[in-house]
Amino acid sequence: MAFEIHIPDGLVANFELLNKNIPDEKEQTKYYNNWMSRYSKIFKSCDENKLIEWTIRTRKSLKEIATSSTFFTEAQFAFQNGIYSAYYFLSYYSLFHAMLSTLYLDDKETVEKLININHSKVINCFSSNFAIGKKPIISFNAREHFETLKFLREYSSYSMPLNEFFMKNKDIINPQEFLEDDLMQCYQLTNFHSIMLKNSYENNKCNLVKTNQNNINYIYELFLKNK
Repeated sequence: MAFEIHIPDGLVANFELLNKNIPDEKEQTKYYNNWMSRYSKIFKSCDENKLIEWTIRTRKSLKEIATSSTFFTEAQFAFQNGIYSAYYFLSYYSLFHAMLSTLYLDDKETVEKLININHSKVINCFSSNFAIGKKPIISFNAREHFETLKFLREYSSYSMPLNEFFMKNKDIINPQEFLEDDLMQCYQLTNFHSIMLKNSYENNKCNLVKTNQNNINYIYELFLKNK
């Protein structure tokens, strides 16, 4: 069994890395049921404002993936051309946005908190939600990798070129050794949670929402006024 069993007909997804992180069938089912229970509480009332909010949150999470992957692609270009200050900057933000994408699908995080979230909060929430326990859904050392990239970004922004000490220091991991795999785990996690949201919505048989002025006012207050 694998997480792909929960993919609705007509959709295609790959959760290879998540399956490796939680290979046990019972643990996979436990993870799925836990989040489906949480998402069901959102949709069981079929509240129109909530439906619109979570539609936007889902789209926002996927947009964060697009941002992250763009930064990663540009980071690789910078690395290949020896533009290391740009490489570390783009690498850091590619991981930052990948982690943030998962938080938009966390029912415990309010929109107000997410819009005004700081960098420390992102890594704290991501780690506590997905990267702790004996067999977490995220297997990489999230805090270590995040702090490594943050340090390299900050140092390279104020003191370039990097001293040779940092390049040979075994305590500082080369982002080339971990970043792509970290991002893929985050992308697969966000994708899986978006599928769970879709499944929960359909299980609760909510009707399609026709927007009205009340909905628009609610979304304005929620997403725009809080900025």
